[in-house]
Amino acid sequence: LPCSVWASYTGNCGEETATGRNSDDIRARPKFADYRGSEIYIAHHTNASGTAGQGSGTEVFYDSTMTYQAHVANSLSLATNMHNNTLNTIREMYDSTFNNRGVKNSSGAYGEIRRPNRPAVLVELAFHDYCAKDALYLTDDFFRSVAMWGMYKGICAYFGTTPTYDRYSCDYVSDTIPSTMVEGESYTVSVTFRNRGVLWRDAKGFRLGAVGESDPFTAATRHIVSGD
Repeated sequence: LPCSVWASYTGNCGEETATGRNSDDIRARPKFADYRGSEIYIAHHTNASGTAGQGSGTEVFYDSTMTYQAHVANSLSLATNMHNNTLNTIREMYDSTFNNRGVKNSSGAYGEIRRPNRPAVLVELAFHDYCAKDALYLTDDFFRSVAMWGMYKGICAYFGTTPTYDRYSCDYVSDTIPSTMVEGESYTVSVTFRNRGVLWRDAKGFRLGAVGESDPFTAATRHIVSGD
């Protein structure tokens, strides 16, 4: 990448001796989005209250003071769609009481979403310093998959399109079922699917099942997935 992307603050394009490199880092993210021509910019963060256990829930920021004012209205629309769909999905699938911290205007506080030349938002998914709740959620692969599906749905809503894949969806990949079988013989077979939705977890009741819960050859119409 050109120096204008990764060293826009210090201008140091040579040896790694620059001071204030943290500003280069923050600027590099929106600069990279601009450089590659992304349609939107989303900063994914975890939150901190400064006082452990005092903060919980999801919030999404936009910036009314963006350098490129033409993107403010769409940034608010993106933030609203991202927040509502992420929070609603978490509440429906994981924790019905998860805190709604709302859509907020950063008013120039965060360079990441002030500088992009495109609609931009910053997602604060949960508080990593609330160790009794949010931090546990953030380390749970099922929570993360639920949150990410909610974000995906929010992005689709922003663009006015229907998600290609639902939260419970998959693609058939392959199987080893013989085309013919001999009566009375036993066969070991496999069926492989690619997950396109939230994480499949045995403890959450996900199973490989017969269509309509009916199979003329066996009473075992559902089979467990192993772990995650």
